Amino acid sequence: MQRSRACAVAGRSLSRGAQLGVLARGRAPPAGGGPPAPGAPAPPGAAPPPPPPSATPTQPATAGATPTPPPPAATAPPTATTPPPTRAREVPGDATELRPAPPTPTPTPVPTATATAVPAHVVPEGIAWLRDHAIPLATDQPGGDLADLAPLRDIVGDARIVALGEATHGTRQFFTMKHRLVEFLVREMGFTLFAMEASWPEAERIDGYVRGGTGNAARLLRGMHFWIWDTVEVLDLIEWLRAYNQQRRAAPAVGFSGFDMQYPRLAIDNLLTYMGRVEPAARDRFRAYYEGYLPHAAGEAMFDYFGLPAAAKTPIRDALQEAHDDLAARRAAYEAASSARDYAHALQSARLVVQAEAFYAIGKGRGGEAVRDRAMAENAAWLLEQAGPAAKIILWAHNGHVSAAPLDTPPGAFRWMGTHLRRQYGDQLVAIGFTFYQGSFNAIDRITGRLEAHRALPPPPDSYEAAFRQADLLRLLLDLRDLPDDTRATRWLWGPRRLRDIGSGYDRGAAEEYYAWPRLPEEFDAFIYLQDTTPSILLPR
Repeated sequence: MQRSRACAVAGRSLSRGAQLGVLARGRAPPAGGGPPAPGAPAPPGAAPPPPPPSATPTQPATAGATPTPPPPAATAPPTATTPPPTRAREVPGDATELRPAPPTPTPTPVPTATATAVPAHVVPEGIAWLRDHAIPLATDQPGGDLADLAPLRDIVGDARIVALGEATHGTRQFFTMKHRLVEFLVREMGFTLFAMEASWPEAERIDGYVRGGTGNAARLLRGMHFWIWDTVEVLDLIEWLRAYNQQRRAAPAVGFSGFDMQYPRLAIDNLLTYMGRVEPAARDRFRAYYEGYLPHAAGEAMFDYFGLPAAAKTPIRDALQEAHDDLAARRAAYEAASSARDYAHALQSARLVVQAEAFYAIGKGRGGEAVRDRAMAENAAWLLEQAGPAAKIILWAHNGHVSAAPLDTPPGAFRWMGTHLRRQYGDQLVAIGFTFYQGSFNAIDRITGRLEAHRALPPPPDSYEAAFRQADLLRLLLDLRDLPDDTRATRWLWGPRRLRDIGSGYDRGAAEEYYAWPRLPEEFDAFIYLQDTTPSILLPR
């Protein structure tokens, strides 16, 4: 049966300070329950949290996995559970160089309605089907044999975009498994560009390094502002890309980039430097365009921009757009004075600043995050276009951002980055989600504001994780393409079911709320499950 792509997205709440870009996310529970309908306004009245603490968190200890509990009984009769109220919380998350602030002590809850019961357990036929169709993965550690990843050839096919998700931003095994997938996609399938949920101008510095330039990879990684990527695992991947490029022989070099837009200051600086090269007399004119926004282009002032009155933001927005249009109108002259590539990067810098202002101007809730996901999709598409018609790109982000949740949702429904890319590229996009059964992960404690390791509670029986555990595989890859939704053996995969959904922040006292309610085959083309996990290893600061 042709799968329909329909999904609703819950209300969102954007925090301030170091949780910029992090939203409350939960794809809708069954009809009649859960968050308000798509398009409904975010809950009003939430006070901003206090400024971030000055203390730098210490490195969290790496915790081992707990003993494996027995799986839920496959023969358990179907029961029913009620989706819990979804509290505003942080999910696909990014944390800035500024250390995060504690949350508002009493967050405003998202209203809920009477929920419809959903099946808690999977019928025996479903578990038998899962055991027959799941692809065992030999290891989650990179640098070894890639033979077990061979089924990816069929899943990816001739797609030009593979988007790799993650259920938390602080899980070591997600990062190392994605490193393995990058190795396979580069070595075996000819992918030529890797891009992260990170700021584009800063990531360009790492691109120079992986292509053979000088520098210190750890220092360059720290300069991307995101603690979530400032890890041993990501550093190892950067060094692998550099080593691959040095040994590639006739194969094309692999680049490194970012598709986020949350840090506009370097983009402004780069553009002004470019203007000094191609038309020095125009540099002051361009600086005047950015004069009103420069005080809000870095640090905590980025978050304060939301609080400006509309009368103050409108002329700033108009000036930023005028800078972009001025640059666009002089393409021929500026390309002749530099190069097509340098001009394209300058214009992208101007575009990124326009995107950032639009995001910060809304500043919280679903509206701002919708602006961000649309911008990230535009930037990912631009990266692919710039790389040329033969290029193929790997995207690395949270499950939420890579989700290709369908477009045929009610008017005003949220659109993820993956949704925008699906509309533009169709089956040329392959979205792969990740989850885990048990273990620990790094996240900002939403009460103390400290970065530390958190141990996950066992998932509830109505979750995808509980069902995957019954397959008795430590690691598995599941192909979700063209999955029938009308057979007893596969209907359970269409859910909706709970799925772990943790970003850069976590409240251990409300662990049950860190779940989405997706219909898995509507959002992902394939899925990877890992039974045991540990926290990512943070680099020393």
